[in-house]
Amino acid sequence: MNNTLAAKWLKGHASAVEFVLLVHQIVELWDDLIDLDKPVTREEIDAAFYAALIQLPRNAFYRENFGLLNPVFESVILDWFTSNALEKTGKEDSLRIAFVLRCGVLSLTAMSARIIGGVKWAQQVNLELRAVREDWAEYLAKVKANGLVESV
Repeated sequence: MNNTLAAKWLKGHASAVEFVLLVHQIVELWDDLIDLDKPVTREEIDAAFYAALIQLPRNAFYRENFGLLNPVFESVILDWFTSNALEKTGKEDSLRIAFVLRCGVLSLTAMSARIIGGVKWAQQVNLELRAVREDWAEYLAKVKANGLVESV
């Protein structure tokens, strides 16, 4: 997640930007550990666990909006579990669903934008969010590199 875009989408709300950046730091490292597609240093692991266990629970925006954000967070994680299971099938239809589910973390940014700027703002942000995500070709290359599928 880009700091500049997060600040724009969250209207400069400092603790909301920090929340979104922390979440992306945590989930990206978690994904790297599971996919084994990128080397991860001990320092990155330490930083992600510190972010998850100390910084995230102390984040003012997350604490103030826990009732709205935490269920979205759980849904994102459940979708990610499903995505990983679907990827293991190597079937094109399953990979297409997995690709969409993997982008679920963007929903936390969209919900954060909704909390700050309302529904119309969240709709605009969500369109922009979806435009900057990993594209299908990049995703397929990554899945192939992980040995999950030979050709799609």
